[in-house]
Amino acid sequence: MAAFAAIVTYEMKPYGFSDALVNTDQEATLQRLLAEPDLACGRLCYLAMLLYERGRSEMGLQSLDWNMVGFVVESATGNHAQLFVEADGIPLLLDPTFGLVARTEFSALMAGVPLATADVKEPAYRVEVDPYLRNQIYTRNIVPIRNALWNGGYPDPKVPVPPGWTPIMYLHGESAIGL
Repeated sequence: MAAFAAIVTYEMKPYGFSDALVNTDQEATLQRLLAEPDLACGRLCYLAMLLYERGRSEMGLQSLDWNMVGFVVESATGNHAQLFVEADGIPLLLDPTFGLVARTEFSALMAGVPLATADVKEPAYRVEVDPYLRNQIYTRNIVPIRNALWNGGYPDPKVPVPPGWTPIMYLHGESAIGL
């Protein structure tokens, strides 16, 4: 169901800027996110978590230990947030921005363990209003992320990290919405 929530989020909202307020009032946050015409990656992660929680409570499913992680501009993913969660004993990377689901643990990615092609899926395709935008998203985001997953490039050791930065920054987004 966690992967389903991420894919539904991907299909619902195109990528774009949003500064919608996110807080521990989950119902109000969900309504604000749903009202936005588009959302940036962090807000898309919040939306996926909240959609899961809404469905989970109605279906009697277990709570999940969500981990939202943000990567810096100089990483293989670029400035980007993704979700890491274990669902039904299966560790997953969920990317509601680009509709990507990968079977992996965060620690394995950080150790540079490449994933098998079969462990990286894009189960949905969203038609962008602007073909130029779709091309930019595909070539500048989806392809590098996929390649980093397949080639063990999380974080990319060839990219210098600016002084004072770390390759990743934990966003702890789940706590911002009370999960």
